[in-house]
Amino acid sequence: LKLYAGNAVEFHSIPSAFVTLVSEKPCATSLVRLQASQHARVTNLRHESLVVNDVERQVLSLLDGTRTRSEIVDQLAAGVAAGKLSLKRGDESITDPADRVSQLGRMYDQLLPQFARKALFVA
Repeated sequence: LKLYAGNAVEFHSIPSAFVTLVSEKPCATSLVRLQASQHARVTNLRHESLVVNDVERQVLSLLDGTRTRSEIVDQLAAGVAAGKLSLKRGDESITDPADRVSQLGRMYDQLLPQFARKALFVA
């Protein structure tokens, strides 16, 4: 009970609907994808409300289980090139296309495990 009170464990009567592993083609819940496409607050499968930034919103909206890492990174890079997404290093915009893809790939690799831990993915 002390672990439960300290939020170290959770009790459930049924198995959780979320997965905590990142697959080759990750899938965020349809509600998360919809919410991310409209505003900066999403609801996870623990019924918690989370605030996400613009890059996280863009990534989440693409995680429908049909795209691989490289396809998502390419779509994000296209969004940066089209001016729909801002990508900066310090105060400078990243203009080199190869550097954009590299930076977006690193962001993707950092974000996805965080999304999984936050109960945003389904199998």
